Amino acid sequence: AQPPLKELPLLAADKLKPLEVRFLDPTLNNKAFNTPYSASKTTLGPNEQLVLTQDLGALTIIKTLTFYDDLHYDLKIAFKSPNN
Repeated sequence: AQPPLKELPLLAADKLKPLEVRFLDPTLNNKAFNTPYSASKTTLGPNEQLVLTQDLGALTIIKTLTFYDDLHYDLKIAFKSPNN
């Protein structure tokens, strides 16, 4: 049996960023690159959800990831603004 992974290779620091969101507005795009996300959990087990939230002031990005035993994941991205 293989030892459990400490992190998914897909999400490693030196890999592509499939969760990255870019904005046409350069000011908002820069703010997004410099504003950290908060995470709903620090560790995950199989078949659990992780919610990443980034508050950009005029816009909040919410990424909900559901991880599965076979290491695939589902992703839902939502955008909220104070006006909505």
